[in-house]
Amino acid sequence: MAYRVSKPPLSYIGVIMGILSFLALALFASRTLLGIGVGGMERMIVLPVIGWALAFGGSLMAPESGPPSTS
Repeated sequence: MAYRVSKPPLSYIGVIMGILSFLALALFASRTLLGIGVGGMERMIVLPVIGWALAFGGSLMAPESGPPSTS
């Protein structure tokens, strides 16, 4: 749903971050730690989602881009 609400490039970044998070989860589940340990892999699962959530929240709080109002 967030893909439909957000505008490009944020919508594409959200998809990429989700794929990275799921890839890290799959590696973690297969016990492939890539030399960064258990905690490092847990961070690789969570940090893309947190970064995207911050960016998405910021985009929702941004004012609409349109012609400036003359009040």
